Amino acid sequence: MHAPLVHFVPVTAVPPNGREILISASEKERFDIAAECGLEGINRFEAAFYISKGAGPLLAVQGQISADIRQLCGVTLEPIEAKVNAEIAVTFTLDPIKYLVAQDIDLVNEDPPEQVQDGQIDLGALAVEHLVLNLDPYPRSSQAIFDSQKWLDTGHSREDFAQPNPFAELAKLKPKP
Repeated sequence: MHAPLVHFVPVTAVPPNGREILISASEKERFDIAAECGLEGINRFEAAFYISKGAGPLLAVQGQISADIRQLCGVTLEPIEAKVNAEIAVTFTLDPIKYLVAQDIDLVNEDPPEQVQDGQIDLGALAVEHLVLNLDPYPRSSQAIFDSQKWLDTGHSREDFAQPNPFAELAKLKPKP
């Protein structure tokens, strides 16, 4: 499967004072991203990044994504519109293991730098990753109202829906002292 949004930036193309990069996904890219992320559609997907050289062999990527998406309501299965806005801050290095050993990074409290692949950073993949991380996992339409009273007034008790306890059945087979 191909990546739905690709935007490579060579590490050598980052000047000492940094570089700003803007990405606006095309209609086909939005369609591909929606298909990969299980969305009904994406009306707009944009990302703005600023890449700068950090301490030593590090590159700092800061930015934000903004998207107008359509998800299915988890209750009614009707399409609902939503907005996704997220901030991004990621550090990259050519050799993360070497950097971790040299800097004695505390992996419990700090995120290690990401690996630069083939001398370049894919900002498209980074944008899609952060879109996925910021999707509502339980989208719900404003018409999806749970009426607990409706469910309580069925004439049944909780015991009517209780599953039999298999250990209680086994206990009946145990010889009595």
